[in-house]
Amino acid sequence: MRKNFINITLFVLTTLGTLLTIEVVMCLFIFKPKSILPNGLLTQSSISLLTPGFKGKFNNNEISSEISINSKGLRDKEVYYTKKNKEFRIIFPSFSLIFFLEILLPVFIYGIINSEKLL
Repeated sequence: MRKNFINITLFVLTTLGTLLTIEVVMCLFIFKPKSILPNGLLTQSSISLLTPGFKGKFNNNEISSEISINSKGLRDKEVYYTKKNKEFRIIFPSFSLIFFLEILLPVFIYGIINSEKLL
């Protein structure tokens, strides 16, 4: 029983290692994904990595969309930090998980794999 467990475990680990190796080789040498992001969208000067005041479009085979970044470097309408009298504000910090997973993460992984400067 124990010998079967060890054999199955070794088989699973070997299979996963082989698939990982194939994936790395394909990413490094075969597939070179191109960025669908418009030039100038990303910058290191902003805390959000988005260029303040940027307006642009990106086109893909599946979607086409416009991106606008406000003067604070956020993907939102223009917001002023000074508030009017008798005005209450509620702050809810959040993170755009979809933007990270589908756009920024592949850009960072591609840059890390190819040892290129990202921005």
